[in-house]
Amino acid sequence: MKLKKIGKIGVDAGTVMVVDPCYMRDGAGSPLIDIKSIFADLGDAQTTQVGKGLAVAVRSGYGDGVYPVYALMASPEETDGWGERVMGLVVDFGGAREWIGEGDK
Repeated sequence: MKLKKIGKIGVDAGTVMVVDPCYMRDGAGSPLIDIKSIFADLGDAQTTQVGKGLAVAVRSGYGDGVYPVYALMASPEETDGWGERVMGLVVDFGGAREWIGEGDK
């Protein structure tokens, strides 16, 4: 497996959330995750589960900014014929650079 830089994420609330988009409804019906509750759930913590396990929220290491995002990619050979697949996700808030190395720019 290898790390591949897939983009960047902008942070303006000092917090990032990983969630399946279907839980953030944008039309009929109310959302399953209340945005205001994310910050209440976090409180003084650095990480929390949100919406009874529907998402996770983490504080970004140094607050607001733009941070690189990497995918841990498995090759087709490593997935028994399923093709290239994302097996993990890393957001580098500034402390993972040494662990990530140069990645795949």
